[in-house]
Amino acid sequence: VGVMYDDGGVGATLTGATYNGVAMTLLLDVVHSRAGYRIAEFGLLAPAQSAAHNVVITVSATTDIISCAASYLGVQQIDAHTSATAASGTALTATLATVKNNTWTIGFVDADQGWSAVVTGTLRTRGSPDFAQIMDSNANQAAPGNVTIAATQSASGN
Repeated sequence: VGVMYDDGGVGATLTGATYNGVAMTLLLDVVHSRAGYRIAEFGLLAPAQSAAHNVVITVSATTDIISCAASYLGVQQIDAHTSATAASGTALTATLATVKNNTWTIGFVDADQGWSAVVTGTLRTRGSPDFAQIMDSNANQAAPGNVTIAATQSASGN
């Protein structure tokens, strides 16, 4: 689950996220290039798959939240997130170093104006409005090494 939230002005902090009532693990919480905002990612190993379930994101005060989620079926779920990177601008490139065989890279991107193209990787889901999106590498990385995903923004912004 990718989340962008406003921590400016009201002092809001991200306090957690659940999927089907089960607490998710906070993988990343970094400063966004837009003043007062933060980007966070949550993950959950072996979530319930029996039906549609709710994702609930909790913050400490009333504030703006933009989020989106993706689920991957049939993947080996033994390890969560091991590295992270952050970037800003209208043409974003993120390179992650994988440390295990057969690793997928998954990322959350947010923009003021939406994304016009995924250069490397595949767009999986779009938030509403069309600014928050989940992207992935569209294939496993057979051996440990660097994996790059990239996107371009349709207009100027973050």
